[in-house]
Amino acid sequence: MNILSLILLFLFLSCPGITFSDETQSLDDVISGFEDNSSPTDIDTLSDQFDNESYQVNTVLSTTEKNAQTFDYSFLFKLSSVFNIAHHSPQEGRTDHRGLSRFRGESTIKFNLKFSNTWKAKICAQSAYDFSYDINGRDQYTKDVLNENESENELHETYIQGSLSPQLDLWFGRQIVAWGASETFRIVDVINPIDNREFGMVDIEDLRIPVVLTQLNYYVGKWKLSGILIHEHRKLKNPPYGNDYYLSDFPFPDEIVPANTLRNTRFAAALTGRFEGWDISFHAAQYDKHLLSPEITSTGNIQAKRIPLTMIGTTLAVAYGNWLIKSEIAGTYGHIFLNTPETKKYSMEGMLGFEYSGFKDTNISFEMMNQHIFDHSDRLLLSPDLIKEDTVQSAFRFSRFFLNEKLSLNLLLFLYGLSGKHGTLQRLSLEYDLNDDMNINIGSCLYQTGKSYIFKKIQDNDRVFLDIQYSF
Repeated sequence: MNILSLILLFLFLSCPGITFSDETQSLDDVISGFEDNSSPTDIDTLSDQFDNESYQVNTVLSTTEKNAQTFDYSFLFKLSSVFNIAHHSPQEGRTDHRGLSRFRGESTIKFNLKFSNTWKAKICAQSAYDFSYDINGRDQYTKDVLNENESENELHETYIQGSLSPQLDLWFGRQIVAWGASETFRIVDVINPIDNREFGMVDIEDLRIPVVLTQLNYYVGKWKLSGILIHEHRKLKNPPYGNDYYLSDFPFPDEIVPANTLRNTRFAAALTGRFEGWDISFHAAQYDKHLLSPEITSTGNIQAKRIPLTMIGTTLAVAYGNWLIKSEIAGTYGHIFLNTPETKKYSMEGMLGFEYSGFKDTNISFEMMNQHIFDHSDRLLLSPDLIKEDTVQSAFRFSRFFLNEKLSLNLLLFLYGLSGKHGTLQRLSLEYDLNDDMNINIGSCLYQTGKSYIFKKIQDNDRVFLDIQYSF
């Protein structure tokens, strides 16, 4: 699908849920660079959703006019299936990725507890099992693939939140903090690690991994000052060795995860101002680089470790009529690459984009970002770094509702390189709400190779998918 096809599609389409709020928001440069974040959220939004939910209360512990203690829950089940349509017959001894590659059942249960008008808590637990490995034969998959992808059980967003005073509130527990104005690119959005296992298949609300943190928010007029202590370091979710998204023919060393100690606590802060027609924010954070950085030890062994980075950035969003213009810029210090281990390098990331909602039931957006590496060396172009001085990415999105918003069409075109010469991806999906409790999502994800090593490795990963979700 090329740009002309997208324009023709746009012109054709534009002519004359007990439940909780929306699901939690729950390669640093490339994989995280085209996540689908159709409605980016920050802590204000999360808090507003939590406060404004329409609860069907199962158990009312006690109720007064000014103070109601409540407990309620919701349950979600999802059956997700994926079929690979472009893989060739594998070499002897390699995994056959043709046909069924996912048949996964996922369940999520959430509890909301309201202790008073000012204190609340949320508990979310998730579990998943992929039956495709049993169907295809578990013996053909690597141990890494089975360990990482076959089954999962975890405590997701689980926290307590309340007001210490009219101007000060506190959040503590496993949380997701989504910074930034971009729908697509992570410039200042660095607090939570990302699930990178399926490049292009998963939307942002299912990509961010919650971590235990303490957050204090102080409100003064139209400004909010946030201070964050990040206590938890979680293992990254990258494609395992033997998976069709894995980028090497050889296994990487195990990741060394920092201990969750006071010494390893990371810090972050943000100042956000919301005004009539425009928003501005300033951000600073210490965080771990979310790609493994191999290091050669004195004995010649390769050790995979995380690299701590420091980021300072700002965002600006301006609304004008049906237009929303948005931008982000950040500077990051501390990059260490295998081919230049003797120096730490600076980078500058910037994004400029727009959204337009002037057509009925239609939204279009376009964003472009660039990462610049200062003091770049030709050695960084060599394997395994493969880092250019400037990395340009862009994303075009189109969405349209039909049938009184029961049916939605969503299109994503991602370009790696100024004109997509390093690789492109198109994802097309149709989502239909059968009723308040059940919806169906069907679509495809297609990859086109280019000069990029990454797209050359995943060019055969074209696939179609079908998801059925039920909640109550």
